[in-house]
Amino acid sequence: MRLLLFFFIIGFSSVSFAQKGKLTLQGRVENQNIRLPQVIIEVYKDNELYLTDSTERNGGYRVELDLGFVYNVTFKKNDYVRKSIAVVTKSGKVKQGRFFFQLDIELFRLEQEGIDQTVLPPAAMLYLVNEKTGFTFDKRYVKWISGEYKELDE
Repeated sequence: MRLLLFFFIIGFSSVSFAQKGKLTLQGRVENQNIRLPQVIIEVYKDNELYLTDSTERNGGYRVELDLGFVYNVTFKKNDYVRKSIAVVTKSGKVKQGRFFFQLDIELFRLEQEGIDQTVLPPAAMLYLVNEKTGFTFDKRYVKWISGEYKELDE
């Protein structure tokens, strides 16, 4: 009986402390203002493939992510440079909620001139700030990763 009560308490506490909620990541994928259909979207949750989807005919996409995990969302299409976005939905401050983030993606053709080195994975990072602010785009990370790739080119 005590063993059963112990497992019940452990199970209840792990459920009550888990983050509950969703982030809806949505937007469109384009190349030079032309929307790209059938771009493959791979979502890795804590480094394991979580789901695979593709953009619609109009280049639009929508992905639902549970709070409490680290994701890598990759957009890829033949003849285009792959782009990955890190999404951190873990937060000690936010335990639940419903969040939306508009993220439009620009993919570059492999032979396209002047490809910006920041498109190499991961190109950006989104993270959960708090319930009021929600998710934010980390501009410092983009600046840092751009500098890292410049050093590799030199």
